[in-house]
This record gives sequence, structure tokens and C-alpha cells, in this order.
Amino acid sequence: KNLEKISRVNLAGIAPSMELKVDLKKGDYEELETKVGLPIENDGAYLVICRGDYLYSSGLVLVSPLKMDVQESEKEGAIRAILTDRASGDYLDGVKIKAVGSGDVGTVLEGETDLRGVWKGEGLTGLATVIAQDEKGRYAFFRGRKRLSRVELQKQYLRRDFKGKLDYNYNNQLKQESIWSGNKSKMDRLRNSRSKGVKANKALKK
Repeated sequence: KNLEKISRVNLAGIAPSMELKVDLKKGDYEELETKVGLPIENDGAYLVICRGDYLYSSGLVLVSPLKMDVQESEKEGAIRAILTDRASGDYLDGVKIKAVGSGDVGTVLEGETDLRGVWKGEGLTGLATVIAQDEKGRYAFFRGRKRLSRVELQKQYLRRDFKGKLDYNYNNQLKQESIWSGNKSKMDRLRNSRSKGVKANKALKK
């Protein structure tokens, strides 16, 4: 459902396609960004591992002639994917698509794009992962940035089973997920804040 464990792939005995050393920008108490170009020519999915001192991170780079634009609707838990050819800009029909939400259990949406190159999926929960494949075996990939069905989920805390009894495990899981999502949003706002130093009105009083 996601790529959180991709860095745990066993790479023993596999030589990297390339290695780069990059000098990062330096600054005191501020976030800096350095863009790194990868000399990749062939289509494919590439695992990228970055390491600096004791810190490391990883991600997936997908090189593909397919372009997938995805619109996300949080309240409806729906996504709308549009597939085009990067070179010509033509809309692509008949492209197979699979989509799953991080909060879905055993539910994978499948379908194909229509003549307009459009496919729509509904009923997803959490962060969406969408994979498209055309008849030539070429791929496009999308990772959602919005948590879908958040409004509907909050209204379903009192779900009952087929006997009419409250499903406490399910309701508690949704409640915890809601709390976690709220805390994550607060941390993201703090982490991405451009403010420097400590504001006088934010300082703790003894």
C-alpha cells in the first residue's frame, strides 16, 4: 500500500547504477534546499538512497513517458486520474489503473481510462496510491497528499457489527487514526514554518 519499507530492500551483491557526491548548502537554523540531477536515460523505477553522516533517506524515482495527473476529493474519498503521453500530449485510453488507500483493508480499485484518458475511483480511505500501466508495459505512479474520506470516517465512530453490537476495535482504531492525523498536520506546519528564533508570546513562562 505504500513505500515506507522500500529502504529495507536487501541490496547485498547488487552494484548501484550510479553514485554521486553532493555538497549541500550550509546555513544556521534555517531549512535549505539543494536540487540534484540524476543522469538517467532509460525508463524504469530507481531506488535512491541518500546518506550524510549518520542521517539517511530513500525514495523512488520513476522515469516514464506516461504522465498522470490526479485530482483528489477529500470529502468524497474519490480520485480522478488523467493519463497523457509526455512527448505528444495525447490522451491515452485503455490504460490499466489500480488504486488503494492506506486506510483500506483488502480493497483495491481497478479499471481502465476512457477515450478522454480519464479514470475515476471512489470510496478510498487515507492516502491514495495509484499505479497505471499501458499496453506497452510502461508505468506511471502517484502518491496521494490528502487524507481521503476524513469527514465520513469521523461520522462512523459508532459502527456496529451485524448483531447490532458496537465494534469497539474498529471505532477505537479510527479515533486513534484521527488523532494521529491531526498531530501530524500540526508537526508539518511547525516544521515547514519560515519563522526564525522564538517568538516572545510563544515562550514558556516559569
